[in-house]
Amino acid sequence: MKYWFEKDPVRALVDMHIPNGDGYMDEFDPEEYAENISRSGASAVYIDACSCLGLCYYPTKVGLRHRAGERDIFKNTVEACRKRSLKVIGKMNTWATFQSDLHPDWDVVDVNGKRRRDKSRFGCPCINNDEFRTLLRSQIKELCAYDIDGVWVDMIGISAPVCFCASCRKKYGKPLPTVIDPDSPDFMDYLEFKGRCVAEYLQDLRDAAKSVKPEVTVGFQTAACRHPLKYGLNDDRCYSLSDYLAGDFYTDRAGVNAVCRMLYSLSDRLPFEFMTSRCVDLERHTMNKNMDELLLQAYAALMYKGAFLFIDAIDPAGTMNAGFYKKAAAIRAGVKKYLPYADYSDKPMREVAVYVNYASWLSPSDKGKPVEQMDGFYLYNRLEKIGLTLSRAHVDFDIIFPKNLGSLDSYKTLILPDLGALSAAEADAIRNFVNSGGSAYISGITSLRDDKGHLFDNFALSDVIGLDFVRKEDISPCYLAPAADADPGLFGEHTKKYPHALDDCPVTAVPNSPGLALATLTFPVSGSKDFVTFSSAISDPPVVETDSPAVWEHAWGKGRIIWCAARLEDDGLAENRELFVSLIQRLTGNRSVTVDAPDCVDYTAYKKDGVIKLHLLNHQSAVPPIPISRLAVSVDLEGKRPLAVTDVTGGETDWYFKNGILEISTDLNMYKLIVIETAEAKKK
Repeated sequence: MKYWFEKDPVRALVDMHIPNGDGYMDEFDPEEYAENISRSGASAVYIDACSCLGLCYYPTKVGLRHRAGERDIFKNTVEACRKRSLKVIGKMNTWATFQSDLHPDWDVVDVNGKRRRDKSRFGCPCINNDEFRTLLRSQIKELCAYDIDGVWVDMIGISAPVCFCASCRKKYGKPLPTVIDPDSPDFMDYLEFKGRCVAEYLQDLRDAAKSVKPEVTVGFQTAACRHPLKYGLNDDRCYSLSDYLAGDFYTDRAGVNAVCRMLYSLSDRLPFEFMTSRCVDLERHTMNKNMDELLLQAYAALMYKGAFLFIDAIDPAGTMNAGFYKKAAAIRAGVKKYLPYADYSDKPMREVAVYVNYASWLSPSDKGKPVEQMDGFYLYNRLEKIGLTLSRAHVDFDIIFPKNLGSLDSYKTLILPDLGALSAAEADAIRNFVNSGGSAYISGITSLRDDKGHLFDNFALSDVIGLDFVRKEDISPCYLAPAADADPGLFGEHTKKYPHALDDCPVTAVPNSPGLALATLTFPVSGSKDFVTFSSAISDPPVVETDSPAVWEHAWGKGRIIWCAARLEDDGLAENRELFVSLIQRLTGNRSVTVDAPDCVDYTAYKKDGVIKLHLLNHQSAVPPIPISRLAVSVDLEGKRPLAVTDVTGGETDWYFKNGILEISTDLNMYKLIVIETAEAKKK
């Protein structure tokens, strides 16, 4: 079955979160709206049917109607867009502020009994409230009676770390947790319950839509993938129940990099959809982003197998800035020449993957804090740093989840970044991966508890790591002192006397089988919080040397691992980033694609039937980016002869083939696509 979202990947959304009141939405013109979308070059549009205020723009029989809904501006806008051959997605929002005002007992409640509406413009009825769920099902059915291609539901989930409303208390059936504790089976049980609740709720809405219009696509807001435990998107069904994944993100290179890779791996169908606002932020309504910034992010989505959507917001009167929509046509014009090459069945040529799971999203430092203080972005923020380090070093990689465990054998190297929790199934999959010849970088407390909150005395992967856990130290900074016989290429100018420093509390461990300590731990006399005992008043230099492994290499089965006692992978210092990349390169060996370019260049490469598609993006913080001359790319064609190397973008690109390696030299302005056809392609 072909879906509308598999086609032209430029789309638009216009938020209409406008309250009732004299003059509000009075000047809204469906024809003007549709004409603006059409002139922007977007091929699909999300039209607000129900805003985050809970007000409907059509004559609902069950919900609250906006005064503009009396003339059914939703229907009129759908018809106007259809006349212009646009795909139409009906958008509804479940925050429902005025429903919360009308039904205070529906709202999400915190540990102190405060409703979400008491602290915000946004009321947030709890999805576990049966009356609210009944309302949402009915509104979805009303929406699907219109001539639409899809339904998209915004602001899904339970927007509180723990909701203490009467519905949640009744449904959970036992005391709700008030304190964060990743080592507590009771606390982890609640988080699983929350994920199940959200998945059941999404299934409910999906079934309601399909009961009216079986062919309609159903999508749910996925931006909370960055903090899944806070909203309850920690059940795989929360992603599989969307026909495609889409979320709004307002971020820089590190965020685009991490989000796109996450959505790629979480998606059952491609393309995913990267959404972002046309204004510099959501508050400053009149300040547009530079069009080059939007185009840069559209290219980024394209190179990660995604689509791009820009978000506008209607003026209170119902008018739109027509000038922006004329300029926005540059986005479609920019990506148009690349659309014939979009094939979502292409396979990425990525050899490195960062493995994460939901149970490790909790920050260890949150233990014992009130639930309202949960750091929902703990692991995501680390993923941004890890991703930026790898991208700067031109290491293409995936970010993968438990649902991707079946494809581990497609990678050379796995990165397990201080993952405190691993299920038995995950540990077995990683054990099998290494035993079969794979490599893994493992750090910190990885595998010290399971996904149910059971804390172990030893690493579940102690056999693979070759170390037994001793304790998590409570001292920072720590130092990674190179061993006397360590490869000097790993540690640069750092020595045992002047070692690498990490602002992290390390794990101490002892070997349980032969291995190689590439570095050992050295400590300051005391931690930075000790005001009495210290060796230097304004610094904490390395003084206390130990034999405890800091960087440890261990062969296991046909594979090997490198374990680091602390979180080297997301440290911000340049020399520590270089050490991390060197360790990954040591594990991975020769890669099929290597790029020699300034660190602002990102790349991806895909392969299918003897054709390789190489994407290059000049992702600088300022736009337009400064052009790059003569960057170099090497592609291992495994002995197959190149028949053609086509620079789809244009510009100067030279290449030669020697000893099975294709060498490419090219210029790069903002974005480039190079298509390589080999002799294998001709045969097929």
